[in-house]
Amino acid sequence: MTIAGILIHAYPGHAETVRAMLVETQGVELHHETGDGRFIITVEDAGDTRCDDTVLALQRIPGVASASLAYHNFEPEDINTPAGPSALPAHLTGGA
Repeated sequence: MTIAGILIHAYPGHAETVRAMLVETQGVELHHETGDGRFIITVEDAGDTRCDDTVLALQRIPGVASASLAYHNFEPEDINTPAGPSALPAHLTGGA
């Protein structure tokens, strides 16, 4: 199980679009937002999608100026099971 605390900063005029993408992303929980385009979120492994892949994809959301890692924790659920490939949702990969 992996969890990360992230500070997202949106460009001016893009906060609503960024917020919409964050709340529809599996494994992302929005904890706080400011009036100037900053969001405090946590990201967890979700289904076939690993936390690290989601964090990288969040940086590519149109309107995101930065995604800064504030906290990271990893605890293996079963050390005998290797991690498989991650499957990011289409809205984060540019797919349909």
